[in-house]
Amino acid sequence: VNAFVTQYADFEKSGRGLYIFSKTKGTGKTYLACILANQILKYKAFSIKFVNCADLVEIIKSKDDSDRDILSSIYRCRLLILDDIGTQDGSQPWINEALFRLIDYRYREKRPVIFTSNCDTAHLTCDERIAQRIDAMSVPVKMPEKSIRKQMAMRDTKEFLQSIMGTKET
Repeated sequence: VNAFVTQYADFEKSGRGLYIFSKTKGTGKTYLACILANQILKYKAFSIKFVNCADLVEIIKSKDDSDRDILSSIYRCRLLILDDIGTQDGSQPWINEALFRLIDYRYREKRPVIFTSNCDTAHLTCDERIAQRIDAMSVPVKMPEKSIRKQMAMRDTKEFLQSIMGTKET
């Protein structure tokens, strides 16, 4: 993961991104992807887009001109973060086809993608062509199966209650 930031030029030249995954929700996959993007922006100012797969489906469905512009920018950006791949409805062929077109375009143009998912590529519920391209264009990063979101929520709740009740726990 550190090499993705420090040697980003090499990753970009090869068109390689990351596939960050864990079965457990709340492990920090999306958080890590955003940290990586922000770190890269510290060294290079260029276009990075973040889109959740469910939102991408809505953008693709839309007939609105502004959504067409957004979709075009998702295709063209230098680094794309595609969040929660595998959560889209794979039973609808048009969704798989639209997702395939985007990933295939970025694969052929050597434009890196950071993917986040709740499963490894072997268990993605999408067209096999999509999983094969993801494997070819990304380095897998397995996250620990421990929810940091839950831990952070418990800590924040505890701190909040202490602040409003005026108690300090030692």
